[in-house]
Order: sequence, then C-alpha cells, then structure tokens
Amino acid sequence: MSACAALWRGAKAPQHFFPLIVNNQSDFEVIVYAIPSQGSGGIRIGNARPFATTTMSVSRNALQPSDILVVNIRSVGAARSVRSWTSPGVSLDSTLVAELYVRADASGNLRRSSLFTEEASAVRPPGGRRQ
Repeated sequence: MSACAALWRGAKAPQHFFPLIVNNQSDFEVIVYAIPSQGSGGIRIGNARPFATTTMSVSRNALQPSDILVVNIRSVGAARSVRSWTSPGVSLDSTLVAELYVRADASGNLRRSSLFTEEASAVRPPGGRRQ
C-alpha cells in the first residue's frame, strides 16, 4: 500500500515539449509568451537577446487545442506607446520546428515579426550543420 502511495504522489504524466527557435534581428531584448487560449494571459517561455538566435522549449500545455502555437512578444525598453505583438497560430507536430523571426522598428514595434514552421530535418542549429 505504501508503495502505491509513493507512486501516486510522484507520478506525473510525461510532458511533451516542442522546440521554438527565436531569431531576434532587433536591437531590443524580447520576452516570449505562449497564448494557450484566446483571451488568456500568456505563459512565459523565455527571453531572446538582441541580434541572437535562441532555442526555447514550449510545453504542450502552452499550446492551443490541436497543438496550435500562438506567441505574444514584448520589447524590453520599447516606447510606452508600443504594444506587444501576437502571432497568428501555427500547427505543430513531432516533425516540425517553430521559428519566430523578430523584427522591430526604432521604437520597438514588433509588427513585422513572423512565426512559421519548418521540417525539423531542414533546420540548422545556430553555427552548425543540419540536424
């Protein structure tokens, strides 16, 4: 009986993560949030430094139904009048990698950013060969 109790307390369902490659081509650090449902607050995924490529992990519970990823990004240090940018949704599965391309204007507006997917086999790790 005590063995079952220990398993019950410590047992968790395995969590599945999806890679998100953030290519920040702006001179602003950005904070990346996943939006699990319309109208909900975001789940913070991480920060991406300026002019750098950062790989983040997005857990399945941060996705919308049917494994749809929607991100919201905010510029650190942007003008107060600048709003965050929310992407259209992209569908993920085990063969795809999500890529977020961040572009900002001088005030920190991120509306020229884009979120898309690529086949995992076609993605090159930063500074390396294809995986």
